[in-house]
Amino acid sequence: MRTVRIIAPLICLLGIARPAAADDTASRLAAVKTMFNAQTRSFLKSDDAPFKATLTPDALVAFGSDYPRRDFGQWNVVNAQKVVIVASKAGWSGTWGWLVAELRITYTWYAEPEGAGNPNPKPETHTYHWIALVVPDGAGVKTKAARMVEAQADSQLTPSNYAQELLPLASPPPNLALLVQPKSLGAVLSKDPATSVLGTSETDRGLGVAAAKRLVKTWARLTLEVVDTPDAHEKVFYQPVEVTVDDGAMAWGKLRMKLPGKALWYPIDAFAIFRKVGDRTEIVAAVYGAEY
Repeated sequence: MRTVRIIAPLICLLGIARPAAADDTASRLAAVKTMFNAQTRSFLKSDDAPFKATLTPDALVAFGSDYPRRDFGQWNVVNAQKVVIVASKAGWSGTWGWLVAELRITYTWYAEPEGAGNPNPKPETHTYHWIALVVPDGAGVKTKAARMVEAQADSQLTPSNYAQELLPLASPPPNLALLVQPKSLGAVLSKDPATSVLGTSETDRGLGVAAAKRLVKTWARLTLEVVDTPDAHEKVFYQPVEVTVDDGAMAWGKLRMKLPGKALWYPIDAFAIFRKVGDRTEIVAAVYGAEY
């Protein structure tokens, strides 16, 4: 009878704990959606306060070709008229989570004076890729690190002269090293259903683990390197960045890429989120961005 009395409360406790954990994950994912909606709405404003309200005080943010930094400049598309979340995938892992999304932003360049350029510019729609590491904030969440970059079609990639002169790192940080091994990239992707990867082009979309694995499989013949610059004045833009939250980590670094059968290097970068599971490090989210 004593055994029954001891086990019964344990069964009850376990029965309560499981739904509670599931409910917490569901509420956090809902909070991620709410936060991201607020962030995308803020892109249409000239005031950066609404966007910064969604960030932790120590948040690192990278827009365009910049590196993740606390003193990031305001991002505002010229005369932005519409921001559409085309697709997104969010995951949660205990005390932190991630978000990967594809956005389409419609904007119009400023009209120029007669004779100086285009006095009647037409609206343009461009695709952007977003990735973020998020953490709890009360019952909600805030962004601790994020990156947004415009997608570039392969035909628009530019093999800049400086990319040929960059220096490959002989011993890159371990997390970044995982991102430059395209043949084995699929093997280090997490089995979490929310695992997602976006590449440099609009068509490089792998939202969800199955789609992510299919995407990285097509990259097997790419050549990738983590790089540094020989220019001492530019070193700050090439320093790898890493942030850790419990068993999770975010890493960013400058890379260069060589396409199959091509001789020249293309400058790109990568922002990824990792999870430690025992002795294994797995990727739950990654976005590769092209320089422009």
